[in-house]
Amino acid sequence: MPQKPEQALKELTQIIIEASLLGSTGALLGWDERTYMPHGGSAHRANQLALLAGMVHDKATSPRVGELIGAVEGSA
Repeated sequence: MPQKPEQALKELTQIIIEASLLGSTGALLGWDERTYMPHGGSAHRANQLALLAGMVHDKATSPRVGELIGAVEGSA
């Protein structure tokens, strides 16, 4: 059964919010890396940033995002 446009928009908005939060967390880690991170922590920080970047990418490129956009566009 097709999803109602209002529900699709709500779910799409939640995905965008989560991706944005992950991205801002990555920005904070990047700032910390440049300002306060102790020497010797760069390998671990690189792994943290890579994980967050992958999570943002997965959310943004999920087939579900395309489905939700289609549901919202179809209601216009």
